[in-house]
Amino acid sequence: MKRFRFSLEALATLRRAAFERALEQYGRSLLEQREAIARWEASRLELAGLMESRRALQSTVAGDWEQQHRWQEVLELRMESRRRDLVRVEEALRKDQSAVFAARRDVDALERIRVRRLSAHQQDSLKAEQKELDEIASRLSMACGLLMEKGHGKSLHRDSVNSAPGHAEGAPSE
Repeated sequence: MKRFRFSLEALATLRRAAFERALEQYGRSLLEQREAIARWEASRLELAGLMESRRALQSTVAGDWEQQHRWQEVLELRMESRRRDLVRVEEALRKDQSAVFAARRDVDALERIRVRRLSAHQQDSLKAEQKELDEIASRLSMACGLLMEKGHGKSLHRDSVNSAPGHAEGAPSE
């Protein structure tokens, strides 16, 4: 029988490649998220450190206090900027995750079609093989019938019985 050929294999290859690209992009987004979290956490710790040092130095000179206050504002702005970056990165991460899921669904859908078509192909192959075997059996039966009609049936029957396993040489046939 003919070898199975999936007619949508080119599309399946494209979809698998799209899935791989989506997965790679998702991995990059995860890395970017981890880095954004680290940047935000560093800003938070720097601001917390400044706040702690300001509390410890209540009796600082007014100029020092003003300088620390401006630095605190800078750190707060930096932390807010990094928080916005983190929100943006997490949004992109969710989109990339959705893209991975959609690409996986596409690959899986084509795989289910391939499995159904392969199963149908195998069923058709088995049916064709059975049809060929039935045809051979029919021809053999017809040939045996013709031989018996011409008088060759007794010797044909006797030869086949005598050569069958479990029958002794020269044993009478039935």
